[in-house]
Amino acid sequence: MRLRSLPAIVLLFILVFNVSFIPSNALSTISSINTVRHTLEVSDFGLLLINETLVITNDLPSLASVPEIKLYYPSQYYDKMFLNLISDTRFNWSFANGGNLTTLSLKPTEEISLNPGENYSLNILLSVEGCTYFKESSLVEVNLVLYPGISLPSKVVESALYTPFATSFQSLEGYELKETPLKTVYSKRFENVTAESYKFMNAKLNLPLTSDMIIVEVPKAERIIKVENDGSISVIDTLQIRNVSNKSVTSIKLDLLNPNAFKAMLLIPIGQEEEVDLGLFKQFTPKAPIEHNHSCTFTIKYSAPADIIKFLNGRYILNVTTSPSISTLVKEYIIRVEPSEGIRLLSKVDKKLFTNASPFVKDNFIVEYEPKLFWSSSTSVPLALMILILLLGAFSYFQKGEEEEKKFYKEFYNLVQDKIQLASSTLDLYEERRLGKVPKQRFNILKQEYVTRTGSLNSTLVKTAGELVKESPDKAAKVEKILNLNRELDQALKALVNNYDLLQTRRISDEVFLKRRSDSAKKLDSIRREIEGEVSAL
Repeated sequence: MRLRSLPAIVLLFILVFNVSFIPSNALSTISSINTVRHTLEVSDFGLLLINETLVITNDLPSLASVPEIKLYYPSQYYDKMFLNLISDTRFNWSFANGGNLTTLSLKPTEEISLNPGENYSLNILLSVEGCTYFKESSLVEVNLVLYPGISLPSKVVESALYTPFATSFQSLEGYELKETPLKTVYSKRFENVTAESYKFMNAKLNLPLTSDMIIVEVPKAERIIKVENDGSISVIDTLQIRNVSNKSVTSIKLDLLNPNAFKAMLLIPIGQEEEVDLGLFKQFTPKAPIEHNHSCTFTIKYSAPADIIKFLNGRYILNVTTSPSISTLVKEYIIRVEPSEGIRLLSKVDKKLFTNASPFVKDNFIVEYEPKLFWSSSTSVPLALMILILLLGAFSYFQKGEEEEKKFYKEFYNLVQDKIQLASSTLDLYEERRLGKVPKQRFNILKQEYVTRTGSLNSTLVKTAGELVKESPDKAAKVEKILNLNRELDQALKALVNNYDLLQTRRISDEVFLKRRSDSAKKLDSIRREIEGEVSAL
């Protein structure tokens, strides 16, 4: 009887022994995700921009750790997907291809523990190229992810899809549709999504006749920040673009460092520079259309915005965002500072190289510099002449300062009034077209004139604002506010003009248009009154 009970006693001893050696600090592992916010944007150039936010909650009664997480995407994404940002650097990440899926593995390099009831958010930004295709001139096919597979179950998945303005999917069941002045938005909520389940589809995107969506590849781009001896700063953008659309590319929308640069100089290797009008929407028109599978390289130069430079402790600090000059993936992107002879760089690094640069990349490139002294430049200046220059400068400042301030204020005031009047004339023109009171050819001519005039006014307005602030630094805050209101005026005007175009192509009903026009008119009037009030306060 005792021999028969011996194995049971031994087994019980082993169990007790093993349990006693479990580390007392071992944590439980969180086994589900509270909320997934999945956003996929189809850009104007065919690039897919994916934003994943995972909200994890510790629902256990004790301290628990965040486990390794895997996200699953279509197999077509492999070698075409790039991770641009992960919010927590305690994760290692890697891509793998297998089982007809592209797997993104996110593995913690150290223990990430949460208290009971504590929330934790992980954000990942991804870019995908080569998964958007033109089927016809007005039809694009997209390898769409409604939501990705995840290795853990999710209580809620909030899916949002963004497409270029006025475009629409042929069939996307159950999604709520909303049109904004810049994008079309589809949204849907999924609940109790099981682990590793996903929703992919090959979706067809309809393009309106007025759509400027194109699909391009950008092998190389360069941005040079040129610092001149007189302190002025210009931007030189070079882009190499290959057309992979099935249609000719006649214009390219740019993402300029200066949002108020409506004109630029086209730099030509052989020959003189040419001024080009980019218009309100920053559209560059090549000399000749870029045909399918053909490439084009161009360089433009324009003035830099005033807010990228600051003076601190006797030196200048240049702070530039590193996003490329076109809102798509750039294989090789270089940004660098090029000082003139009279400028001395104080920073050791004067350039940065990015591979697979995405519009998601919003880092900062900071360079410090100072002007060289007269006697340290290659051209010596006699001491007497230098003193004379200083005395003349001081005399001129005290004598002309007040006159200059009045001059620049008057010019600034007139420009603001001209801009308000031009916005009113633009709306009158579109309303006359709606009512059939203006011939099509006449409308197109006036429309182009107004766009050109808007670009010219905005450019002059910014330049005059800089001169006014230079003469009266105490007015800087008010001038900046007026410039911001001017940008709001442009955006509100663009939104209303887009609605006129939608009505013209019968993409919205008269009832919807009249409601939008009424709302936009109120907003425009509010902005106009605020601008006039701020200008008077100067």
